[in-house]
Amino acid sequence: QLRREKTLKRKESIDRAKQNGSTILIE
Repeated sequence: QLRREKTLKRKESIDRAKQNGSTILIE
């Protein structure tokens, strides 16, 4: 469950970065 939340947050951040037109790398 924790891993799933981490994946969702990463996806959210990536989508948000795409909307902002910025490139953010999250490890």
